Amino acid sequence: MSFKFKPSQKLRVIVNGVSIFTNVRDVRMGVGDFTYVNGAIQKGVRSLEDIRGGAGAADQCANGLVGTWDGYQVQVDLRS
Repeated sequence: MSFKFKPSQKLRVIVNGVSIFTNVRDVRMGVGDFTYVNGAIQKGVRSLEDIRGGAGAADQCANGLVGTWDGYQVQVDLRS
């Protein structure tokens, strides 16, 4: 079973130094004008969902993730 965030889950996404405050619904629909940037953000959110769906306590407590997808540096943080 795969873990998924609610569409209303608020996020802060930083792509190559540009900060975006958004939610999961908008990320899945595409938050920017560039296909590659949208893909990188979506992959970052999916990776964080995969980590949060892990069996360990540390996995389930993860609040953010940093990585490089499609050549873009992406940071995804959960907001309350």
